[in-house]
Amino acid sequence: MIRKLLFLDPAGSWQVLFEGPRLGFGRDEGKAVVLDEPQIGQRHAMLELRGDEAWIVDLGCAGGVLRNGIPVNGCSMLSNRDVLRIGTSKIRFLEEPEVRRDDGPGNPLDEIRSLH
Repeated sequence: MIRKLLFLDPAGSWQVLFEGPRLGFGRDEGKAVVLDEPQIGQRHAMLELRGDEAWIVDLGCAGGVLRNGIPVNGCSMLSNRDVLRIGTSKIRFLEEPEVRRDDGPGNPLDEIRSLH
């Protein structure tokens, strides 16, 4: 599964690939995603991969985290196209199946090709 975060900013959008196991959000320069806003805590939130599921974790800062407009109480499992709000940042969570192209032996396409 390919997981991405699409940051929806009035000045333009940008994206981050999430490969796990964790991705931190905050004002701290040591965080993977730095959100430089006064209402954002140094360590504000964390995205975690738990098995095959992605979770957002609110680390207890005053501003909190919203998932689809609802406050996250502790942590919440994410679904494709969920929208997170951290401070003034809107972040869309996207999941897509990983497409593999393999023309080697044992490829199911070989069977289809042999029918023609």
